[in-house]
Amino acid sequence: MKTSSNRERTKCQKVTETTVLILTWISLGMYLEIFGPTLKDLILRLDSNYEQLAFAISGRTFGWILGSVLGGFLVDKFQLYRHLIITIALMTAAIATVAIPWLPNITLMWIFCFIGGVCEQVVNIAGTSVTLSIWLDNAASSLILLHMGYGIGSFIVPLYAYPFLAEITLVEMNGTSNLSLNNDSVRNSLSKVSWISLPPSSLHGNSSKGHFGTIKSEIESILNKHPSEFVITGESRIEYAYGIAAAFLFLCSVSFLVYQILEVQYVKRERRPKATFKLSYNQTSVRSNKFNKNTKEMTFLQMINPATCANGKLWYGLKIFIFIFIFMGNLGGCERMIGSFIRSFAIDQLEFSSVDASLLNTSFWISFSVGRLLFAIAAKWISVRVLIIVETLGVAISGALLNIFAVDNSTALWVLMQPVGFLGAPMWPTGVAFTDYHVQLTGVGMTVQILGASVGGIIHLRLIGYLYETFGPRTFLYQLVGSGCVGLMIAIVLDVIGAKHGNRFGVEKDDTNRQKEERDSFM
Repeated sequence: MKTSSNRERTKCQKVTETTVLILTWISLGMYLEIFGPTLKDLILRLDSNYEQLAFAISGRTFGWILGSVLGGFLVDKFQLYRHLIITIALMTAAIATVAIPWLPNITLMWIFCFIGGVCEQVVNIAGTSVTLSIWLDNAASSLILLHMGYGIGSFIVPLYAYPFLAEITLVEMNGTSNLSLNNDSVRNSLSKVSWISLPPSSLHGNSSKGHFGTIKSEIESILNKHPSEFVITGESRIEYAYGIAAAFLFLCSVSFLVYQILEVQYVKRERRPKATFKLSYNQTSVRSNKFNKNTKEMTFLQMINPATCANGKLWYGLKIFIFIFIFMGNLGGCERMIGSFIRSFAIDQLEFSSVDASLLNTSFWISFSVGRLLFAIAAKWISVRVLIIVETLGVAISGALLNIFAVDNSTALWVLMQPVGFLGAPMWPTGVAFTDYHVQLTGVGMTVQILGASVGGIIHLRLIGYLYETFGPRTFLYQLVGSGCVGLMIAIVLDVIGAKHGNRFGVEKDDTNRQKEERDSFM
């Protein structure tokens, strides 16, 4: 009986299913990157600061750990039901997304972010597995296109979220405020504020200490001394923004439910009597069936043994997975850090308006999506070994230039953040394709990659939360360039290791040719 993992698809079926997967990644971008535009709303709703909210969002990266282990196990164990796995994960993520704006404290937000992280990685592993089974050794471009969807969803977020963000603005005329506003109405709206426009002098001299997460108690203190300096220009309605993201998740989950029903029906139609089924086998399908049988009979130790994925080469497989773990960890953490703090950095360091900061966020994700699209095309002709060096080198150089020119120059920030998005965007799918190019990427192999991203996300978010709150927003740029340099060094090491052993597809072709020669000589 054929399963979803080895059945043949027509060109139209491949394109259609890949399109649905891309739409799913768009929905992932919409719900995962919504924290960036709504970060300041959430800080004031929860009466917290950047460090505390960064801790809450890091719950998602803890969820990646469980999600990667769970996803790898489910995909390897239930190949036929991968679409159902995606359906359940997307529906759960939709429920968690709707709930986030209504949560009363940091602890509950951490829990719901944790749930979202679990669902994200289950979808990631199952969706990647489906893509690899569709396109086989031509999967590099499809994987980059798949992850391009994430970038599209990410730059959509600020556009649809902005109308639902509230603002509280300090208004001064002729050196003093000429507006009169009931103090109680201001205080009642503090929990619904998205950002606060305050000159450094208003923060009781604390601006030099780096406290950029202005909280309600500080604002209320200012209100008591200057009761008519603030005006509410609109209430926060971020629950609608989160609801839109959840709706897209739900629609995608329904699509995969339909795919699962069709998949099961296909398998039932293909079921034949045992004798007839044996007679229909050709030599290739016998080898394929034998391979699948051996895969099912693998012990747990064989599943986690790097030699299983590396054609029996234990040390080679171990080196690839160790360094790809570090590479994905650094990359995943840096992406989370940029997505969550780019808007806040622009407002706190360079005094961007809320509109301009949202536009900067949007432009970054547009560059991100364009980068994945163009590199998806380039991957058809350029080796992943070259791509991984070009991408990491470009991000490292861009990070260095940001630290030189964008500290007090808004134009430089606008310009230089674009290559960071453009060159950093394809790094994740390139890392996946690089791994699969050198060793067989099983569900456990994908678990290793996502575990790396989980650990990296935890470290990066906790680090930026502490640095940003303690030393100020410029630490955002320091962490970005540091991450870029680490990524470049790891990419070079991976290239050196891979070049010594060649790619696994070349080995498979050599083995096939050798078997053919032996068979011909025997005949």
